[in-house]
Parts: sequence; C-alpha cells; structure tokens
Amino acid sequence: MELVKNLISSLRIPPKIKKSLSIYLYIKENWNFIMQDSAKEIEPISIEEDSLVIGVFNHYELQRLSFNYMELLKKINSSLPFSSSLKALKFIYYPKRKKEALFPSQKRFLLKEQDLALLKKECENLLEEDLKKTFFSLFKTLSQKIHKQDGY
Repeated sequence: MELVKNLISSLRIPPKIKKSLSIYLYIKENWNFIMQDSAKEIEPISIEEDSLVIGVFNHYELQRLSFNYMELLKKINSSLPFSSSLKALKFIYYPKRKKEALFPSQKRFLLKEQDLALLKKECENLLEEDLKKTFFSLFKTLSQKIHKQDGY
C-alpha cells in the first residue's frame, strides 16, 4: 500500500484526484475498523465526485444502509484524518465473487451413458439437419469424456 501512496504523490495528477485517491486508500485500509461488523457485507468500491461508492453484497444490507445513510456518512467522515470530508454515499448491489467454483474441482460429468443414449434417440427426430449434426457432434465428444472418466 505504501508503494501505491508513493506512486500517487509522484504522479502529475490534479490535486482533486490525488485527494480522492488518498481518501479512498485510507478508507480501504481502515475499512474493518470503520465499519466493524458490517465490513464483511460491504466494500468501498471507489470515490466519484466526493461520493464514496459502496458495494453491498446482499439486498437486506443495502436496505439497512440506506435507512442509516446519514449516520453512516457521519461515521465515515469522523474517521477520516483529512480536513475534507465526503459529501455523499452511493450504494450499489455488488454480489461477492467467490473464488471457488460452484462445484470445486469437479471432474465428473453429471450425465450418464444411458441418459446420453436417450438424448441421442430424441435428437434423431429433429427436423433441422444442421442442428441434428451439431448435437451428434456434441454427443460424440461427451461420450469420449464419459468413457475416459469411467476408465474405458
């Protein structure tokens, strides 16, 4: 974080943007201290024209924060060591991106050989030849992968 602060001070950017970046970095570093219990459900995203944009991970928290808007703004401003303060808060729904997949390291297919055979039979009745050809190509690929996972 020190590297970023040094970079900001050395770059030739307008003072207003420098100030916004400094405020944002301070808030980002001290977010857990400023927000305490709520820090897990919300995250500072950016500062736009003296307004802090806060990403909210669930709708319930979004409503709660909107209801306590003024208190939250005062709390954040009182924690800033700078002479200026934020003028507003903007809340956006910002679902947390999970790093792990829905099915972590899933290597097995959910489709069984019998199901694949039934799907092939159904596709034989398709009238459009291009669509039929595409499905059969897909089935061929899936069959090979199913055989590999079963050790054939």
